[in-house]
Amino acid sequence: MPESEDLKELLFRAAVKADALRAAGLKGLEVITRARQAGLEREHARLSRRLGAEHPRAMALAIRMEDGVARLGDLKVEIARAEMVAPKAGAAEWVLHGHVRWKDLSPAPGLTVALVDAQGQWVRTLGFACTDAAGYFRLRGTRGPAKAPGREAASAAPNQESPVFLRITNREGVLLHADPHPVSLTLGSVEYREIILDGEMCAPPPEPTPGKETRYLGNSATREIHDRENVKKNCQIDEILPDHRMYFRSQKEALRAGYDFCAHCFAKGQSKR
Repeated sequence: MPESEDLKELLFRAAVKADALRAAGLKGLEVITRARQAGLEREHARLSRRLGAEHPRAMALAIRMEDGVARLGDLKVEIARAEMVAPKAGAAEWVLHGHVRWKDLSPAPGLTVALVDAQGQWVRTLGFACTDAAGYFRLRGTRGPAKAPGREAASAAPNQESPVFLRITNREGVLLHADPHPVSLTLGSVEYREIILDGEMCAPPPEPTPGKETRYLGNSATREIHDRENVKKNCQIDEILPDHRMYFRSQKEALRAGYDFCAHCFAKGQSKR
């Protein structure tokens, strides 16, 4: 192994050890914070019974309790970061990894992370990954053939002239997040992304067969939505490829995902095109 590679390996091992020590320290702080939080809750309950929940002392404790909840959430995030061993990328591969969390900073498991082109179309050659119990995902690409998708997917290196973007969907295909910033998949690089979902679009459709029951059909290639109860001949929804079909429960949900109205099946003036 060349001297430079030896140095890189030593630095990597030192960083892993430092992160492990930091994680242990954060876990100790979490235990102390939880104990303090339990004490505040007991005192708040006592004062509320004695003086009333609206008494200034009880209200001040309630504020401290809220701060404690937020602090515990931040500690969970920092512990997860410290416990994560950053992957390494060889000279002929790239790595994209990160965490997906809900608005309260809890992990978002079981979601699909994929890379799409500027038109919102999934780049199949880059595969996809699924978030684990900690909300963690990892995509790894090489110059070789694509491996089977899963929590960690590997694929051929992309054409760097064509930008790709990170997209997150749930098992029903509902779009939860579309990152506007392109992902750099330069060979030899490791990129980390942390996504916080607002939770407003996370609920699945009310029926288990959204493709049949959901009213609004989106075309990810054209970024248009169609009203399936007012389809016109020029809509040509039968020509939308299965990979491009996105179903929405409401117009508001589709607009939040960046879609525009079809000029044929919606009222005149709704489409911005």
